[in-house]
Amino acid sequence: MPWWGMSRRFYMVVFHSKGSCQVGRLSVTRELRACARWWNYVPDLWIVGTEESAKALSKRLRQHMHEQEDQIFICEIRRESDMAGWLPAEAWDWLLTEGLLVPRSPVA
Repeated sequence: MPWWGMSRRFYMVVFHSKGSCQVGRLSVTRELRACARWWNYVPDLWIVGTEESAKALSKRLRQHMHEQEDQIFICEIRRESDMAGWLPAEAWDWLLTEGLLVPRSPVA
């Protein structure tokens, strides 16, 4: 059974810092790792599981960002979302374990 329930959501979070100061990046990373579930196989891309809305998560992360140097995008991911990509097997396994992918049926 996946971790998420009725009020828990998963979001794709893309965070990019154009600045040379790493303090904001470290603070945002710490906040993302504070989520109940998180995944970060690709630089600047996170998938997090939380009970927060996208707006609340964005507000929490923006407290650690520099307006002129940092960028963020947050989008909800659901089990029925269409996904494709080229990732290591452990990344796909994590998505499957968290209930974000429909298991494949064996080929007859």
